[in-house]
Amino acid sequence: MFETDEGKIENDILSNLDWLLTNQHKVIYVNLAHIDNGNTMFANQAYAVDAFRLGGFDEKHLRPVGDGLTLLGTRLATHLTQRQVLSDVKHLSWKARQQFYTFMADNFPDFPLICSHSGFTGCWFNKQGERISDYIVSSTKVGQQQKSYWPNPPSPPLRA
Repeated sequence: MFETDEGKIENDILSNLDWLLTNQHKVIYVNLAHIDNGNTMFANQAYAVDAFRLGGFDEKHLRPVGDGLTLLGTRLATHLTQRQVLSDVKHLSWKARQQFYTFMADNFPDFPLICSHSGFTGCWFNKQGERISDYIVSSTKVGQQQKSYWPNPPSPPLRA
């Protein structure tokens, strides 16, 4: 059975992370969310398997549930940041990402963010004339870094 006590989970994660960090292991980043059957402990995950339905795969348990980034998720991000470990935004739902970006900007504005890998998923084309390019973020070089921006992002559709 899976552990459900948030305090125990948080302590176990920190104990394991601190052990790794003090035993010459380099931890660069940690995912806050990944596909699981609950996806509500730290943050709900992105839903990227719509095509499975076409093949008859029952993917209902993989759909995002919950309310984005949780309090435990923000505590984990804080612990990671304090240890100079990046929180990876990959696998976070759209809502969880927006909440995470706000949390980090408010609490750790100079700490970098990472998306270890990405895919083009989760876009619904419901309006006449929508194009895939409507969903692509532009990027410009600012000093040593790339700054991404999305001048006019479309509103994500509500899902039942």
